[in-house]
Amino acid sequence: MCYEKKHRTHPQPRPLTEVLKLPDQAFLTPHETSALMVMTVNSLRVRRSMGTGPKFMKNGHTIRYRKADVLAWLDGESNAVEAA
Repeated sequence: MCYEKKHRTHPQPRPLTEVLKLPDQAFLTPHETSALMVMTVNSLRVRRSMGTGPKFMKNGHTIRYRKADVLAWLDGESNAVEAA
């Protein structure tokens, strides 16, 4: 009996200009989120595993970030830098 291995397909990330135009309630992929945050996907992954990044949602293997949560996290980070 031969089983075909299913490959997960990842959605093509939207260009940053398109991501910026999305409503705040839109869900972003890790690639789109890392572009918005100006960091690598791996850095975002490390922050997620350490609990120091923006809020995320996980459904099975799928990880998504709400744009509003990412922007709020970025705003909080910039306020922390200004206070230091």
